[in-house]
Amino acid sequence: MNIVSPIHRADAEPILNKIELKRLRYFTAVAEANSFSRAAERLNVAQSHLSRQIMRLEQALGHRLFVRRARHVELTDAGQILCQETNIIILKLDSLPERMNQALGGASGSICLGFTVAGSFNAVTAKVIETIRRKEPQISLSFCVEPRRTLIEAIADRRVQACFVRPPAVSPPEIRVDHLVTEPIVLAVNKQHRLAGQAEVHLSEAAREPFVLWQRNPAPEIYDEMMAACQKVGFSPRVMYHAPQPVCALLLVAAGVAVSLVPASLRSVHIDRVSFIPLTGESLSTSLALITRADEHMAGVKLVRKHALAAAARQRSVVISDRSNSANQIL
Repeated sequence: MNIVSPIHRADAEPILNKIELKRLRYFTAVAEANSFSRAAERLNVAQSHLSRQIMRLEQALGHRLFVRRARHVELTDAGQILCQETNIIILKLDSLPERMNQALGGASGSICLGFTVAGSFNAVTAKVIETIRRKEPQISLSFCVEPRRTLIEAIADRRVQACFVRPPAVSPPEIRVDHLVTEPIVLAVNKQHRLAGQAEVHLSEAAREPFVLWQRNPAPEIYDEMMAACQKVGFSPRVMYHAPQPVCALLLVAAGVAVSLVPASLRSVHIDRVSFIPLTGESLSTSLALITRADEHMAGVKLVRKHALAAAARQRSVVISDRSNSANQIL
């Protein structure tokens, strides 16, 4: 009878600590030749040396890999599985230099893009993602939606490669901040509100209104700027609620509970019962920036930065053109 004698099972130690790639090469040669002697001839090694290497591989894996017969050998069930996986490993390793060269030229790679909830409504964010998918299809994108502080920490730790957020007041030295676009803060009111029909309003006209504002912690500088702007025109806002995100504040505005100050890009939310009114007299605004590591070397991230800067430049040109057309109409 042909009996496959058992081998003590391998422990939990990682496989890479136990086996060498050369032994996998020896194993593949024996599997292809169905013979230790023929495989030894092809490899130009002594048959005894080849047998010892296969035995050590079997000990490392905890399984017999071959059934030894009189004139040839056959793969065991465990050996067949190893043979399939080894072929995949060899193909991967053989193509490794080419894939590394492609990555060096930006031709491939995996990139995690991060953005805040508010940043996701800015047209530049969507445009950059669309451009990457269309022009750089070989780059695999994944996405992460988190608060700004969490995203910047993830950039520093290389868990996220790039993110679209409001630029921080103080930037850690290891990150790069590319300012992309600036957008105005507008007053959001219920469509039945007394101010809803106006083309623009002065901030002081909302002095007696209850406010719902976004929480201060995610972006303290913009919160402080809004409070300072209100105080500058003679009132301290009566804040009834603090929402975790600007878009959440719009739900209370739609319900007629309060008014809010939000980035103009949130007009794309299209909530039927909310009107967005530009402010006069105050230059309240917020910005969008691209955050990457200052020492970033990945070609794919450099392509993201290139497309982000180009998309921002195009959007700024559109804004300037619209302002020029509006001025000409007034004249």
